[in-house]
Amino acid sequence: MTEEKKKTPNIAITPVESSSNVAGYGYDLVTGTLAVKFKGGSVYHYSGVPGKVIDELREAKSFGSFISSRIVKGGFNCTKAE
Repeated sequence: MTEEKKKTPNIAITPVESSSNVAGYGYDLVTGTLAVKFKGGSVYHYSGVPGKVIDELREAKSFGSFISSRIVKGGFNCTKAE
């Protein structure tokens, strides 16, 4: 995972209430970019995330655990949104 800070596309965030770490997420189907907003306020964009993984995220019992194991540690390129 590489982390860069640069301008990123604006992706609407859907709030998540059942997570202690994740405030919300959004997905851009055209670019395959997943935006994750954490409770601390930071937003990260993960590129190249397949729609199948987003479907799994929506069904996950724990958003935070899923994002940590499948997205953060899954090797998707990461960009910190401004």
